[in-house]
Amino acid sequence: MIKRIGLLISVLLLGACAYVNNSHPRNAVPLKAGEHRSSYGIASTNKLTYMGRYKPDSLNTKIQSRESGVFSLQRPSLGDIGLGKGYALGFQIGFFVGPSFKGRGYDELFEKVSLCYDLKVNVQKSFNLGDNKYIAAFPGVGIGKGIEYIVFDYRSRYKRLSLELPITVSKLYEYSPNVEHIFSLTARGAMDWLHSDINGRGEGAWSTIDYLDQPLNRFQRYAIMGHMDIRIRKNLNITLQGGAEHSSGESSAKWGPIFYLGMGRKMKPLF
Repeated sequence: MIKRIGLLISVLLLGACAYVNNSHPRNAVPLKAGEHRSSYGIASTNKLTYMGRYKPDSLNTKIQSRESGVFSLQRPSLGDIGLGKGYALGFQIGFFVGPSFKGRGYDELFEKVSLCYDLKVNVQKSFNLGDNKYIAAFPGVGIGKGIEYIVFDYRSRYKRLSLELPITVSKLYEYSPNVEHIFSLTARGAMDWLHSDINGRGEGAWSTIDYLDQPLNRFQRYAIMGHMDIRIRKNLNITLQGGAEHSSGESSAKWGPIFYLGMGRKMKPLF
């Protein structure tokens, strides 16, 4: 039983934390000054690590020929506060459990764990196009830090910086005083920089090798996504989003899915 529990924990750890959350479940309808909203949900992620280049070349061969878990889910918390005149400040934060950098030792029953985090801040500026239509820009910056599995027995200790510019067009439908639908379409460009150290399997049993100060990797991401918000009694919000993202790195490129399902609340102005 203990071995099975340990195996389950190891599998869960493969849900790596350096995966970039690639959802953007925000609409272009502006918040009033002081009005705030929060939400929590399940979001798709995009693993970028294996598309980079590393040293020595033998390490490249191992990483790029053995993709491991290139899709996973995260559970981010989001919040926004209206600043007035179409402006709002938004944040997104998530904490995750990762493996230890050195892996499990000879006399350790279970592998140690590490705490990883992912934080992003966006500034929103909305414009009213008339007829309940809006367009908004969401320039943002994100940071991440932690340890993740790249492939089996190889771990990355990383620091990530991301810049992005989502553009969203939304249409608001008011069916009754208590029910609203908002349909949105978002296009986004993003760039990520990833610095890492890598630890991998050594020549002997229970031995590992550190590959420190890996080259700085840069990744580009372009996405298109659509989503729907359902507002009930003006304060309860349900969001469903889907789309696709194209990513490229120093060694390869790919298409990946975008998904988000969440629920939140919009509260009255704080001031």
